[in-house]
Amino acid sequence: MNKAYIFCNNNYKNFNLDIKLDGMIIAADGGANYLQRQDLKPDVIIGDMDSINSKARSEFVNTKIIEYPADKDFSDTELAIRYCLKNNFSDITIINSVDGALSHTLANLFIIENYLDKGKFRLYNKNSDVYFIKNEIVVKTEIDDKISLIPISKSVFVEKTDGLKFALHNENLGRASSRGISNRAKRDKIFVKIKSGILLLIRQL
Repeated sequence: MNKAYIFCNNNYKNFNLDIKLDGMIIAADGGANYLQRQDLKPDVIIGDMDSINSKARSEFVNTKIIEYPADKDFSDTELAIRYCLKNNFSDITIINSVDGALSHTLANLFIIENYLDKGKFRLYNKNSDVYFIKNEIVVKTEIDDKISLIPISKSVFVEKTDGLKFALHNENLGRASSRGISNRAKRDKIFVKIKSGILLLIRQL
């Protein structure tokens, strides 16, 4: 599965990545600013270029840029996702996407629902590591990590969990309920299997 890493616009200056970048690196517009501060070079920059600063733009002058008009139908993040899928990158990690403006946080969570049949998605942020589940998943963790299971769809039928302090077995989780919040990992990996719906697994960092 071809991997891609999409960096979104965020003002974090003290967020050091703890993941290996073993795939294509894409800056969604101002995500290039973070990459420049981290001394990382994107393979491509995508967006309407209203957030990238002059320092990043001058440093990445030889980087491939795909520029869109300001009046466009998709956010820069969604344009980057569509670029990944068009170019057969189906294992996509989106970085700095849900700890910024609330409007962009919600949009970034919900737009991925449109693409779950085409790829595997993870959102890695300063304070959280987020996975989307449509069937089953195994996630590496550390013992006593705080884990929350939150439905994106109206309800999710959880067939089984393994490795959590409070196990779920053949149980419905509702979007309007706090039932799945603040569980704990009791092993170095956890397993979740669902029968229906779309579930977020959020590991607090």
